[in-house]
Amino acid sequence: MSKESFANEIYQVVGSEPMALYNNEGNIVYEPAEAESFFLKNDGIMIQINDEEKELEISLSDGIDAKDFENLYGQKLRKLSLNNQFKYKLR
Repeated sequence: MSKESFANEIYQVVGSEPMALYNNEGNIVYEPAEAESFFLKNDGIMIQINDEEKELEISLSDGIDAKDFENLYGQKLRKLSLNNQFKYKLR
C-alpha cells in the first residue's frame, strides 16, 4: 500500500477531530493523502508517518491518558499500522 493510501486511512480513523495536516517539510496541506503529520488540535496529539523507518509515531501531550487514546483511536491505528507493515509507537 502506498503512503498516500495509508495517510487516507489514518484520516478516516481520526477525521472527526479538528486537526491540522502537514507534509514532511512542515507545510500545511489540505489533502490527507499529502499529509505526513496529523495534529489533533483539541487534545494536542501528533500522529506522524515515518516512511523511512516504516513507523507510525503517536505523541500524546501531557494530560492525555494513553488508555483513553488506545480505546478511542489507538486500537484502530495499531491494526492499520500492522496491516501496512508499519511499526506502531505510542509516546
